[in-house]
Amino acid sequence: MIAVLLALAQTTAEAQSLDQAWQALREGRYATAVAALDGLPSTVATEWVWAELYYAAGEHRLALEHAEAGLAFEPQHLDLLHRAASSALWIGDESRAGPFTSQLSQAVARASLTPEHRAGWEAAVTDFEQRVTHLTQRHDARDAGVLRARALAVAGLLGALAAMLWLAWK
Repeated sequence: MIAVLLALAQTTAEAQSLDQAWQALREGRYATAVAALDGLPSTVATEWVWAELYYAAGEHRLALEHAEAGLAFEPQHLDLLHRAASSALWIGDESRAGPFTSQLSQAVARASLTPEHRAGWEAAVTDFEQRVTHLTQRHDARDAGVLRARALAVAGLLGALAAMLWLAWK
């Protein structure tokens, strides 16, 4: 009986801490949010708050890490999938942004949503898909430019070597 009461008290205290963290986050009081979250166990709820907190603070890599940790608990969590995809896009990580966007699309398709919410989620997915395409195109163009630069460098070195050999034989 005492164990049940202690567990209930701990659960209530954790819920209050999460509520305090969300409130502080909404008000932009990040240090207060961190203090409320400090020491709470890793759960889908705490990882979601951490992800939102780090995203709001501009720490997109940490936001992505916490979103991924939360998704380990609940892989179809729409908000965590959204945060993971947006964080990956923000840092320019197409190898993670594409899969998270795809997972979000699938999760939205399976979710029970009102028509208004579905439209909003579908618009977010479409936006992310377009951003992933743009990011992939930018990376492809960058890779092609690097390849051209390397080819020009090798050609320049070979030309210099040929000129030196020509002068040496002369």
